[in-house]
Amino acid sequence: MENPRIQIAVTPITRHRHLKRWTLPALAVAVPLLALVGAFTSPDTSSATASADDRPGSLAVYQRIDATVDCGELQRLFDIADRNHGQTTSYRQRGWTLAYMAAADKRMNDVGCYG
Repeated sequence: MENPRIQIAVTPITRHRHLKRWTLPALAVAVPLLALVGAFTSPDTSSATASADDRPGSLAVYQRIDATVDCGELQRLFDIADRNHGQTTSYRQRGWTLAYMAAADKRMNDVGCYG
């Protein structure tokens, strides 16, 4: 027969009290530590993407559009964005492709492709 003291020591109530005693101090240490680690490991995408406010997506695409003066090439870039817009289901990527089309259209207007 087992010793009754050993049985009492491992009851669920005792286990719960032990866990409850360590939960708050553990959280007090873990949460700031995780926040600190997250701050130093978050990727820096500022150089890879354009400003999210006015030009969503890739900065390289906008640079290519802005550097192009050939109307045929601008139309080709517009058509690529239009085709990608029709094929993607991602709301975010659809926003990018719309912005690429708007930038190509504006550039074609600035270069004088329409008149």
